[in-house]
Amino acid sequence: MSKPTLERADSIDSFEEVNTKIIKASDPETGGILRVDGKVPSVLHVLKYMSFSDTVVECRQSLTPFKHFPQFKDKDSIDDVQIGEYGEDDDDKPVLDITYKISKPSNDYRRRDHGNPNERPITAAFDLNDFRYDDGDDEDEFQAAATSAPKPVITMNIHSKYLICALQAVISYYPRVNLQDAPVTIPAPYRLLYLHRAELAHFRDNQPKSHSPEYSEITARHIDVLLNFLAENMGEALTKEETLHKLDHPSATFDLFWLLLKPGQIVYGKRYGLWTPYVISAVRAGSSNTFKSYKVDCWYLESNGVFVKRYAETFRVQPWTGEQPISSLPIIPEGFWVENLAAQGGRTMREKCIEEGRLYWELLKKPTYMEYEGQLVNPSSGNGQCVGITGHLSGRVICDPVGFDRFYTASPDMNGSNRPSLNSSRTGSPAPPPLDHLPRSLPRCGCDACEKSRDPTQGNNGPYAEFRELDATRDIPPNSEVFYHVLAKVMPSFVRTVAVGHV
Repeated sequence: MSKPTLERADSIDSFEEVNTKIIKASDPETGGILRVDGKVPSVLHVLKYMSFSDTVVECRQSLTPFKHFPQFKDKDSIDDVQIGEYGEDDDDKPVLDITYKISKPSNDYRRRDHGNPNERPITAAFDLNDFRYDDGDDEDEFQAAATSAPKPVITMNIHSKYLICALQAVISYYPRVNLQDAPVTIPAPYRLLYLHRAELAHFRDNQPKSHSPEYSEITARHIDVLLNFLAENMGEALTKEETLHKLDHPSATFDLFWLLLKPGQIVYGKRYGLWTPYVISAVRAGSSNTFKSYKVDCWYLESNGVFVKRYAETFRVQPWTGEQPISSLPIIPEGFWVENLAAQGGRTMREKCIEEGRLYWELLKKPTYMEYEGQLVNPSSGNGQCVGITGHLSGRVICDPVGFDRFYTASPDMNGSNRPSLNSSRTGSPAPPPLDHLPRSLPRCGCDACEKSRDPTQGNNGPYAEFRELDATRDIPPNSEVFYHVLAKVMPSFVRTVAVGHV
């Protein structure tokens, strides 16, 4: 069997290694693309040295990943390297390429956007310190950080229209990623793709009926190219981590904890000392090597005294060494919640939260008198400050969120303090993380055949289609268990005279 031959797209042979082509600014012709037996490989690795003006001054292309990166050096030539354009045919472009960029050190530090600092849920009245965990200094997943040589910034560029349409069909919730324009760019370590491997594998074997046999075959092949790359890229580390998740007492390592943090899924975190459901919005992964914590942006639903709306919160997860039981972590993915039916009234945690969410909605409709016996929530949440009575209460309470915003400062617990209204500006504290844009529709394949076969009379509403600002006194809530699941479980109430507490 003859050995595959390597070629440049312009048929000019120029190699320094068997499986690597090097393009320099001094080359007489620099527009070549690496080929094997006349075809661009399915996965192409591209190393680019960038100038201060962000132009390519040297480019290397390889069939295998780059593992060693020569030190960046000033290039003598002032000419830019002209990288060849991929063709439109499948043989003229890779399914995906992995681009490694090495640049001169830069001081381009960017700060994240923040949410509205003037918006607060009703229970924020009890937070004397207005303290937020999020300081906003970290880069997010899709904002490449500045780096100095020889460490490259690595991204995956997906060129296959078949694979892009498959991704559009399976990714239902992942803020701040563009799947509409080709190529689709995903930064390493490709968390978006690892979190949707199961969905891609299912789509590969269950494609829409509108796909022709040829289209289905190419789509399946390109999905396999991606899945094989992901498996080889992480290697045994991925298998070992997933084995930990399947133990009788599931565990996780810090560096790969993000495999359990999929945007759109529910996690439990403590709020006012109570385990509370949140929807994951975005994850900024940490590193045990640099002792950098995870920052997990989440949202929940609560009333501001008038409307039920989404509010964002950020959880920090500090580094740990070795393996840690998932149930011991400050945020616990819903699928790894350890049920305690005795403590949960004989219900699963999900059932309990949904039932309490429905009760919360009913209490918002009008001032309600209730007989209550039980513990009051400690609103200080461990910050050393506490407004409102705590401990055990047996007696009548009044749930009136509209009246609460008006009269809570008159409580004797406030000691005459002049706290601002819930809807006035917050000052002196970092703003919450920004709220993402909720996907209103279900994901679907964007290929021409699926677009043509689409029935305009059939809806495509997703689980968040009816999520908006809602007034419980006049609006109908969404027909969604997720709505009640993540709806607040803590209601500020008047007890006895005008003292306040959380029930």
